[in-house]
Formats: sequence, C-alpha cells, structure tokens
Amino acid sequence: DTEWEYMVATPPADDKRTLVQGTEGQGLLAKGVITFSPSSGDIVDISMYRFEGRIGNLDTKGGENKVTDVHFKIKDNEKMKFDGYGFNLTYATPDPDGDNPYGWTIDYSGEPRAVDPETGELLESGNYGPTPPDGTVPPDPYDPTVVGVYVLLGSDDQNIKIDLNGDGEADLEIKLDKPAAAGNQITFDINAPTDIHVQSVDGDKYLGDTRDGNTTIKINDPMVMTKDLRFVDPDNIEETPPSIVWNNEEQKWIWGTLTVDPDDPDAEGELEEYPFSDEVEGATSPFKDYPFAKVYGDKDKAYIDLDGSGGETDKEDIVFEFAESLTKNSSIIFNINGTNAWTKVEETELEETGYFDFKTDFLGGEFGATESMIQFNMGTQYVNQTWTKGAMSTTQFAKASTTVYQDADGYPAGSLEGVDVSIDGTITGLYSNGELIPLFRVGLAKFLNNNGLFSVGGNLFRQTRDSGEAITNKPGENGLGTLSPNSLEMSNVDISEEFVKMITTQRGFQANSKTITTVDDMLNTVIGMKR
Repeated sequence: DTEWEYMVATPPADDKRTLVQGTEGQGLLAKGVITFSPSSGDIVDISMYRFEGRIGNLDTKGGENKVTDVHFKIKDNEKMKFDGYGFNLTYATPDPDGDNPYGWTIDYSGEPRAVDPETGELLESGNYGPTPPDGTVPPDPYDPTVVGVYVLLGSDDQNIKIDLNGDGEADLEIKLDKPAAAGNQITFDINAPTDIHVQSVDGDKYLGDTRDGNTTIKINDPMVMTKDLRFVDPDNIEETPPSIVWNNEEQKWIWGTLTVDPDDPDAEGELEEYPFSDEVEGATSPFKDYPFAKVYGDKDKAYIDLDGSGGETDKEDIVFEFAESLTKNSSIIFNINGTNAWTKVEETELEETGYFDFKTDFLGGEFGATESMIQFNMGTQYVNQTWTKGAMSTTQFAKASTTVYQDADGYPAGSLEGVDVSIDGTITGLYSNGELIPLFRVGLAKFLNNNGLFSVGGNLFRQTRDSGEAITNKPGENGLGTLSPNSLEMSNVDISEEFVKMITTQRGFQANSKTITTVDDMLNTVIGMKR
C-alpha cells in the first residue's frame, strides 16, 4: 500500500499538557496518514490530527482569539467524567445588576451522550444559567449524575470560571490570550477521560451466516468515529442495539434487527428495518450522531460509510467481509466507541511555513504558559497548494528501507548553574543541560575630559559639563579597553586618603607614647623624693 499511518508520541511522564493529565491518552501528540505516489515514490499528501485531550470540537467565532489562544484548566476531573457537554459561551457588555453580571452567557448546545454506568440509561441534561450577582447558587436540582448542569461563578473579558454541578466551586477555568469583544463566541465539548483516545468497533456479535468465524472486519478510517453510536429512539437503545442486516430476499443490506429462534439458529429469522431519521434532510441513517451513515454491499461484503462521504467501496469507513457468501437473512451487531479529542489540521494552516505542527508542553505551566508548537517535517513542504519534494524528502520505493539523514537539534530543559565573562564583555550562562547561552554584555564608558569628572567618594565619579557626555560601547570598541576575566585586579584604593589616615594614626600613636614617657618620669621623681 502507498498509505502509511504515523503517530507522534512522547513518554507519558514528559507530557505535561493540562488536558491530558490522568488520562490514557497522556503522551499522544499527533497522528495522520502519509500518502506516496505509486509511480514516483514521492509524498503526494500528508494529513495530521492533533490530540487535544479532554476538550474537543473547540472553535471560536468573532474577535481576535483563535483556537490556539484559548487555554483550559481542569480543577475537578470528577465533575467531567462523562461525554456530552456541548458548551456555547458568548460575550457581551457586562451588566452587574442584570442577568449578565460577568459579560459571558453560557448555553448547552449539545445532546447528552453520557450513560449511567449502573443503569445503562441516558442521563438528563440541564441548564440553570449564570450565578446571580450576589454570589448565591441557584436552587436545586443539582444532581451530580445529571449532564449539563452548570453556572458561571465569575469571569471577565479574558477569564471564565464554570461550576459543573452547582456546588459553588469552579470545576473548569478558561483563559484567553486577548480580551474578548461583544459577540465573541467559544464552543467546545468535554470528553470522558477513560475512552479519550478510543476510536474503534467493539461488542460485535454475528447472527446467521455471519457467525462461526465467517466474518472479518476492517476499519479504514477510524477518524470519522467522533461519537459513540446511539439510536434515534431512546426507548429502543437497550432492546435494539445498532446492527446491520442482510435481507436475503431483496439482496440488500439495511439498518435493522434480526430475530433468530434460539432453538433453530440456522433458520432465516425475522427482519425488522429501523425507521430512518428525518432530523436531517437527505439522511439515510437511524442514528442521531451519524445522520448520514449508509450501509450497502452484497452477499460477500458489507460496507458502512459513517459520514456519507462515499468513495471507493474498498476504502469505506468499515468493511465486513465474508469467507463464504451469505445465503440467508443474517446480521451484525456492533458498537462504535468514538471521541472528538482529535482535531484535524486544515491545509490552510500551512500557508505560513508549509509544515504541519503540533502542541507540546514539557514543563506544565499555568494556562499553556510553557506550551510550544513543533513542526513535523518529512522533507516535503506544502507550497502553492501542492506538496513539493525537498532534497531530503521521505520516499517509498520498492527496495529495502534506509535512513539517509537524521538530525536532532533539541535539548532538554536546564537550570542556570554559573556564568562566564569574556574579554568583550559577553556574559554567558552555563546550564545544567550543557547549553551555553549568551545572556548579557558588560558596557564600558569613557569621557573626553576625565579630569572634569566629579568625585563622589571612594573611587566613584559622576559626569559634569567639563567632562562631557559619556561615550558608551562594548569592550574593545570605539577606543574602549577590554575586560580581564578570571584575573586578580590590582588595588584600586585612594592612596592619598589612605596616607592621611596612616599619618593621623601615627601622630596619635606618638602622642600616646609621649604621655606614657611623661608619666614614667613623674613616677621616678616621686620615688627619688621618698628616698
């Protein structure tokens, strides 16, 4: 095949991004597909999906803040354990005494997709508006098992605090890089932490000719699995799981159920076709989260197109293939575990550099303060809406694989351990990771008339009108001297002042000596008189 899937990852312990902490997706950064030309072996297309984590389907409308300017901080993971929060935040002029005290209003824009783990039933949703200006919490209900219950605790044009269950504490905080203006919107979903990176088919069961190992499954495009599969009629979720059925009489595949007599599993079974959804014009799917999904095929293969994009039958999203052709009514029951934690990088984002990039954070700063974007360079650049081959471009040929060139220019984080000063005044930082980084430079100054400087004490002087303005530059330039690092400097004391101090001390010592001599002579005279 000429299509290769790639994944960019880092050791989970090194992944400090806020929205992946404590999830099974920690360490995942990006993934995509690289397509090569079957004739030339060159890259003809590259796709990339960034792994966003707990916040999915993030989008901004109006204003200067883009998706990369919105940063989240999860205060309480327990309040965000279900999928299905569909948030729409809109900014307007704050009304401290009205219904909009903080400037932001919040609406629940999505359908709840969370299922109670004990009962298996869909949870309800609720919207109880912003917290009143006096800080009191709106009245009940605030059932922690209810999806979509929230209040705004406080915010301004760059900060938002959301309480997900009404206990008066912020569970999710949002910070914007730029102030919001009236009409700006932020929309996003919340992903459950357990299946945050799972996009797969599971729980598959086979009835009729599809059973006994006759069926193999192939998933061509897991990225279209953005939500768990749910049936339109909530009353039939438990009784009627998602399934496709082969109608042997009409020789076609349908969405439906097949009832088989347990005492006679080889019987034809009774068919019931699901009613199609009329929620979306032209929809052919009975599933609310996949309104354009289609099923078709023949007695040898069943194809499922989840997003209605069509295309070649061997490239459909899900393909079931049968070793032996179907001869009677048969069915396949399955579940889809989907997530929207992956965001597709559009080619319009490549206009500036020509390369895909993905977000990393190895330090864990507040609100993305230490995040960085890393470019994904396969040696091929996107120029003028075409992938252009570079000198070191990755290729695929019909021969053994080789690594032509590999270079890494990164280094781990380090702390400052010392400094070094060179003769030109450059102060270089010595870091624990071995890096030597120039930080500052010492500047020197000279004057046209040094004798015109005014002494302010010690060896310090200040400029005067007679000395002229200071002429500054780096050492060794413009007639300035150089520095002598790691050298012992000669004495720079004021010799005249020190001589005065020495003479004063000497005179005092001499005076004290005279006093002692005089006292000694007096004592001798007294002793002589006694004799």
